[in-house]
Amino acid sequence: MCGITPLLAIASQVASFAAESARVNSENEARAANRTAAVADYNRQIEESQRNFIAESRATQQKGFDETLKARSAKAKARAQAATQGAAGLSVEAVLNELTGIAARTQSRIDDEQTVNTLNYENQVDSAYSTVRSRINANRPVSGPSPIGLAINIGSSIAKAQAA
Repeated sequence: MCGITPLLAIASQVASFAAESARVNSENEARAANRTAAVADYNRQIEESQRNFIAESRATQQKGFDETLKARSAKAKARAQAATQGAAGLSVEAVLNELTGIAARTQSRIDDEQTVNTLNYENQVDSAYSTVRSRINANRPVSGPSPIGLAINIGSSIAKAQAA
């Protein structure tokens, strides 16, 4: 009976080691899948942010272009009206300067809008990066049972079995 007890103790330790190893492997596979999903989600968010930024930038640039055309048209009309009425000099220059000022203020607002578009894009990218980094860090692989621990437990079990 003394010979089988150490064998049973060894088998118990090996079975426990194998079960813990299988559990850790399964958990690490799930963690790896979560890391992969986090990176895929990050890539999707970045692509979406890029598409939105490009669309918003194009719309803002189109506004700027439209406002430039509107300002040119207003100046041309003012010149034409002044010419048909025989007006010239400082009063015409004052009207043209006012139209130039209005166009400059409008362009400044459009430039501010583009700056906001850029800042929003940068914030979305930073936020997506922080999120993916957190998700990856939360899903780092876990360590499995130690073979040295298995050897120590087997030795301990044998010693206990022989002492009994």
